[in-house]
Amino acid sequence: MATAPYDTLELVVDAARSRLNDMIVSVGGDILTDNAVFTPTVVNTAWRNQQDKLASLGFYGLIDQVIYQGLPAITNTDPSAQTWLDWTGFNNGTLNVSFVLPEDCIVPTRLDERITGSGSNFIKMDVIRSGLPLIVKGLLNKIWEWRMNATGTGVGAIWMPGTSGSFDLRIWFASYLPDFAPNETTPFSSQNVPIMRILNSFSLYIVAEVCGPRGDLDAKTVKMEADAATAELFGREKALVLPPPAGGAPSQ
Repeated sequence: MATAPYDTLELVVDAARSRLNDMIVSVGGDILTDNAVFTPTVVNTAWRNQQDKLASLGFYGLIDQVIYQGLPAITNTDPSAQTWLDWTGFNNGTLNVSFVLPEDCIVPTRLDERITGSGSNFIKMDVIRSGLPLIVKGLLNKIWEWRMNATGTGVGAIWMPGTSGSFDLRIWFASYLPDFAPNETTPFSSQNVPIMRILNSFSLYIVAEVCGPRGDLDAKTVKMEADAATAELFGREKALVLPPPAGGAPSQ
């Protein structure tokens, strides 16, 4: 069985060592070594910066979707009542823990809905930025908003007007890939970086993480180079990957 030709983390860190002139004595580096206590922190911080930049560009590889079927009607039909969905559940007046946001969801980018059991196509919902208006409950929500959760403990809840009947919901969302960590079968440095041809940009973000704290004069330049390499990576994907089918593409 063929395997994806991803770069290993060791190849990426080796590229960073080379750019930092940290290979003069040893290929494994003198400062940014695999065994240095700070290396995992530097690598994972750079990894998150890399993904944040890709996600902000609309990188297809970090866009995912989930479909919920049969979300229940709102229990309070007052126009001011609203429903919400977050990582704890869906609240239509009562918290239902059968429906929760995916753990790798950063932020939703598009919502579509349909009446449960209708067999019809999903209909795109409009995102609201300044507060949901008072709405008489109908068969569909039509609008949604992303804001503070119901407990006020953090940003991260989808708010909707609520419906008079059961509905299905499809959510397109920006997702993230997990941090690198040692495990029982694969050493930290031998793990694959699960984005194709990312060695150039990812190694530059690692270099930026090392240069910044020690006050190197070219630290800002390195960060700009990392961003430019990421834009090039995204541009290649955008040029080569065919758009998703009509009616199913996440908004960019």
